[in-house]
Amino acid sequence: MKSYGHVPNKDYLTGEFLYPMVKNQQGTIKRRLGTSEKSLGPTVDNTLHHLAFDNSLQANIITTVSSGKIVIANTAACKLLGYSKKELLTKSRAIIIDMNEGRFKKTLKEKIADGKLTALVTVIKKSGKRIPCEITSAVFKDEDGIEKSIITISDISQNIRVQRIIDIKKDKIIADNIV
Repeated sequence: MKSYGHVPNKDYLTGEFLYPMVKNQQGTIKRRLGTSEKSLGPTVDNTLHHLAFDNSLQANIITTVSSGKIVIANTAACKLLGYSKKELLTKSRAIIIDMNEGRFKKTLKEKIADGKLTALVTVIKKSGKRIPCEITSAVFKDEDGIEKSIITISDISQNIRVQRIIDIKKDKIIADNIV
């Protein structure tokens, strides 16, 4: 493969340099892994996908399905969970999601067959604080055929507080109207 100059290859999450990269005549970025090369797709698509993932307002993590190890996390996930990106990449799904919660186990068993999941769970922040969240998850295979899961985490604690206030007001109105 002919090299057309060095292409910036910083990890979009950590800012660290990755593998030596080259661009072929079709504009496809390839990373060198020893003597072999793997296509990373067109430059614009890769950059756009990385930017979209990292700048999403929703907390997103990507884990390896078999081990639960977190392999990528966006800025929103770090903010929600209270970890730096470097710290979060040393954790697993089981550290941040209460996997022993009864409702999560039941939902997991029901949804595991199609590789997609929506569930109400308790998420554990770095501080140990537990927060109610809704997660959505989808399983996919990476370029090496390894199953990964993208998990989107939404903090629903504010929604629960608002609903409690509405319920209290509703109960008061009902109580005031009973003669």
